[in-house]
Amino acid sequence: MTSLVGPRPGSTKITASLAVTAVLLVVLLVAPIVTYSIPLNPVAFNLLQSHCIPSQPQVTCANLSEFYPDPTTLTARASLSYALLGVGGPPFPGYYTMANGNYSTSGGRGTDVFFLKGTSVTGAEYLPYPSVEVDPSGVVAIRNVSLVRGPLGIVNFTATVQNIGTQAISGAQVVFGVPGNGDNFTYMGVNWIQLPTFGQLLNVVGCPDSVAPGAECVASFQAISETLSPGQTFGYTIQVTGAVGGVGLLYNQWFQGVWPTREATPSWVSNFIQQVNLDRTGPKLTENSTLDAFAKERFQTQVANSSISNYGFQQDYAKSFPGSGPQIGEDTLWTGTDTPLEYITFLQQSAPGHWSVLTNPDFTQFGFYIGYGPSIFVSQPCSITEFPGNVNMTALLASNGCQFHIEQAVWLVIEVGS
Repeated sequence: MTSLVGPRPGSTKITASLAVTAVLLVVLLVAPIVTYSIPLNPVAFNLLQSHCIPSQPQVTCANLSEFYPDPTTLTARASLSYALLGVGGPPFPGYYTMANGNYSTSGGRGTDVFFLKGTSVTGAEYLPYPSVEVDPSGVVAIRNVSLVRGPLGIVNFTATVQNIGTQAISGAQVVFGVPGNGDNFTYMGVNWIQLPTFGQLLNVVGCPDSVAPGAECVASFQAISETLSPGQTFGYTIQVTGAVGGVGLLYNQWFQGVWPTREATPSWVSNFIQQVNLDRTGPKLTENSTLDAFAKERFQTQVANSSISNYGFQQDYAKSFPGSGPQIGEDTLWTGTDTPLEYITFLQQSAPGHWSVLTNPDFTQFGFYIGYGPSIFVSQPCSITEFPGNVNMTALLASNGCQFHIEQAVWLVIEVGS
């Protein structure tokens, strides 16, 4: 007897119903049905309020409402899967532009650019142009980006901006977004520095009035504030602003870097002395344990009185070498991350007094000590490149109009003697 096996009555209808339900569910999950809105005025208003300068009558905290006479709310939709699980495309693009009020530095209407991530505004920026193109392709290129710690201890950022378009870029500026050196916010997971609209812009470097097609602009920035630990990986931006054919340009590029260390090591000192010996006309310097101990004592005295250069040398000398002691010279140095040869070049060019101590043929031995303490970092330009002994360093810098800040850093104390 033959048995026939087949679908039961009605099973085809059930299968079709399940398929329709699955399709409807998929459509429900991916269709843009959830509405989101972002009020932009409070963001822009707070942005301007944080930068208003009462000393500038055209921009005061009292008249900020003139910038945004009409409320603006950005509205968009996203899928249910995005609303529930964060899966799928976000409701808003990466940025949005909005015409400013009746004021701008160019005498007409300006444009605000709002940076968006998900359903939040992560940054806002003002440009004095009636319209702005954000991150256009084929207009600018940022190359040769580097960050190094210079001989005076400041971390220097450098970048070459090239006009790769067909029209000149007018009013070009390069903005370095370095953590701790501006108004920080996070965009796309990278710490970004917002360009202040008014006031002194320490992180902004101007290019020539007009950058022709193919021309380059080399920009450098000194990070005055250090909020990152040596060796820490961090994100930063380099931004180019300006105008092409009357349309504003706002180009951002994100970079990853490692904050330069400021360590001096015994190996570094050994290589440094070898290089010094190559430039000496007298006997080569050799290490002396007594001078090593004296260098440690000198560090301890100086770090406790860090504002005075070579503080307490005579008193420490008399204590360590009672009676008739050897002739001794002292250099208190901060080497940064320069190679020994690079640092020697710096001493020869900018600190000849310190260099002469190391190359004095009357000295035949040396000792050193590496310690950690408050150090003075001088921003350039400054006419003071080295400090004579027994002077108030901060007072000397201030009297010469030099900008500086104090932070913890590595000291290298070298004693040379006969």
